[in-house]
Amino acid sequence: MRIILIIIRILFIPIKIIHRIVYGPSPKRIIGYAWYSEKEYQKIMATSYDCEEDRFENYREWLEYAKERISEFKAIGWIVIKVSVANKDLKKWLRKNKLSNISENREKYIEEKLALFFDDAKI
Repeated sequence: MRIILIIIRILFIPIKIIHRIVYGPSPKRIIGYAWYSEKEYQKIMATSYDCEEDRFENYREWLEYAKERISEFKAIGWIVIKVSVANKDLKKWLRKNKLSNISENREKYIEEKLALFFDDAKI
C-alpha cells in the first residue's frame, strides 16, 4: 500500500507543478490553536472527560507539546493564531451546545471563536 501511495505522489508531481504555474502558490492556511494559562488549563482538565492516554501529565508537558506543534505548523507555512481559552467561557459554550468537555468539543469551540474573530477582525 505504501508503495502505491509513493507512486501516486510521483505521478502527481507534474500536475502540481502545472497547477502552481497556472494558479500560483496555494494560499496560506490559517488555524487556531487552543492557548491556556496554567490556571485555566488545570481547571479545564479537572472537568475533562478525555481518556487518560489522551491527556498530558501536567501543564508544562502540554505547553512543550503546544509549542512544538505550533513550530511544525509554521515550518510548513501555516499561520497559527493562539486562541485563549477561559474555563468559564468554555463551560458556558459547552452547556449552550449540550456538549461534554472532551478534546473534540474544545476544538469546535476554538473553531467557532476563530470564525467569530474573522467575521469582525480588529487589530
